[in-house]
Amino acid sequence: GNLNLNINFKNKNFVRNKLKENLIFSGFYEMKNPILKGIDFDESIKKLKNASSLNDFLDLVKSYSQNDQTLFKNSSGKFIFENNILNVDDFKTWRENLVINSNGLFNMKDQKLQIKHDIKILEKPFHDLPSFSIMTSGSINALKVKYDLKGLKDIFIEKTLNKLLKKNKKIILDPKNIIDLLIPKE
Repeated sequence: GNLNLNINFKNKNFVRNKLKENLIFSGFYEMKNPILKGIDFDESIKKLKNASSLNDFLDLVKSYSQNDQTLFKNSSGKFIFENNILNVDDFKTWRENLVINSNGLFNMKDQKLQIKHDIKILEKPFHDLPSFSIMTSGSINALKVKYDLKGLKDIFIEKTLNKLLKKNKKIILDPKNIIDLLIPKE
C-alpha cells in the first residue's frame, strides 16, 4: 500500500554510548490499500454463508494460507518505541465489510510479539454478530495464535436454542441433542 508516516524522535538523556537505550520515538501511520496476507476474506465469507455448524465456522477461522490475501481500503494507528519495546495502539485496518482493531507490543530485545486483534464482520447477514478476538504471541519464528470465540459461540447456541423452542415449544436438555445441533449430520 501507500504509506504516510509521522515520527517524533526524543532522547531523554543524551549519552553517546547509550543512545539506543535512551531513544524514544513515537508516531502515527496511515496506509492506503494495504494487503493482508494469510486469508482471502471474500472467499471466507462465501464459505461462512454455506457453513452449517459451529465446527465449519471454527475451521474457517483457523484456516490460513500464505498464498491467500485480502485488499483493505485503509490502515492507521499510533506507535511508540521506548526501552526496546514497540507498542502499537489503535491500529485500525478496514474495508467495507470488515474491521480489524489491533493493540499490543513487540519486544525488540527478545524478538517477542504480543498483539490482540479484535475482528468485526460487517458483511450481511453476519453484521449483527459480535466481534471476536485473535491473540498472536511468542517469538517471531514460532508465533502462537489463540482465538476468543466465546461471544460467537454464545450467539450460535442462543439462536439454535431459540429455533428449537419455536419449533418444539420446549427444550429437553439431552447432551446428545445439543451435540447434534452443534454438529449436524450430513
